[in-house]
Amino acid sequence: MIMRTRRMPPMKKAPQRYQCPDCKAEGQPAKPRSAFYWDRRRRSLYCREHHDKRNAARQAERLDPASPEYDREFHVRRKMAQRSYYRRKLDPTSPEYDPKLHQRQLEAKRAYAKRKKGQA
Repeated sequence: MIMRTRRMPPMKKAPQRYQCPDCKAEGQPAKPRSAFYWDRRRRSLYCREHHDKRNAARQAERLDPASPEYDREFHVRRKMAQRSYYRRKLDPTSPEYDPKLHQRQLEAKRAYAKRKKGQA
C-alpha cells in the first residue's frame, strides 16, 4: 500500500468502464458506470439504451395479438392505465391537468376529421 504524503499529488483513478454485449456486437467501446442501470451494487447486463430497446420490443410483442407472446391481461391493464392517464391529464378540474397535451389532442382530432372528410 502506498502512503500519500503532502508532497505527492493525489492520484486520479480512471473511471471504471463496462461492456454491454449488444454494444460489443456493434463494435462500440466500453461505457461508463452512468450508462447502466444499478440496483444497489448490481449492474444491469445491458446499457440503458439497449435495455430500453429490449424492453420496448418485449412490450410490443406482449401487446400484439398476432404474437405468440401476446398477454391479454397485460393488454387490458395497459389500456386501463392509458385511459386513467388521459382522464387525469385532460380533465380541466383535475390537479394534474395538462393544457398543452389537451391542445395537442384537440389539434390531432381536428386534423383527423379533416383527413377523413377529404377521403369521403
